[in-house]
Amino acid sequence: MTPTVNPGNFIAFLRDRAEDDEILREHLLFPQKKNAKYVSPPSQNELISIIANFISEQLIQDILSAKFYTIMADEVTSHNQEFMPLCIRFVDKENNIREEFLEFLTIKRITGRKLADKVLDCLNQKQIPLNDMRGQCYDGAANMSSDRCGLQRCIREQAPLAPYTRCNSHALNLVIVHACKQTDVAHTLTKMKEVCLFYKYSPKRQGLLESIIEQSVSSTTRESLYRSLQDR
Repeated sequence: MTPTVNPGNFIAFLRDRAEDDEILREHLLFPQKKNAKYVSPPSQNELISIIANFISEQLIQDILSAKFYTIMADEVTSHNQEFMPLCIRFVDKENNIREEFLEFLTIKRITGRKLADKVLDCLNQKQIPLNDMRGQCYDGAANMSSDRCGLQRCIREQAPLAPYTRCNSHALNLVIVHACKQTDVAHTLTKMKEVCLFYKYSPKRQGLLESIIEQSVSSTTRESLYRSLQDR
């Protein structure tokens, strides 16, 4: 059942499975009705929706069994639209710490109150109790972190036992960004780049540098420097 053109992932997957599944092969090659193969785009979308609902229901059951949970969210822009992926962190029955994607929330306005309304509506629709929320994790943007009208403040009005924790990775990224704007740091990085380029595009200069390294430094440091030169 080798296709002559690219049929798309779904059809290609079915054809691959049909190599070992006689019933599926018969269905694809000789359907009882030509219009009842169930491989059209609407059928594919319906199947994806069914699978998504099943996974979502299983995830919600795991969250409810764990009882306590933390929410994590961030804003993203795609195709000139604002979205906020909502994730849940919890400990399952096997004591595994899990961070699971729950839903993409479409955002019209990005004020703390509007974001909170979206999050609370999503949790209420999925029947996840707010009283069991024990944490919130977002970036440090004002609409997220403000103690007066930010998302975390609005959520704590409904879930007072859910303190806000700022994302450490985002905080570190901001520190690096701001540090790179300092004159001394910027000049240092520029000089380091110029030195690397000076050796990178000249085999003679790089060979001379390697010979100096060979004579001057230990073997461990030498290997580290060689790797750095190769990476550059």
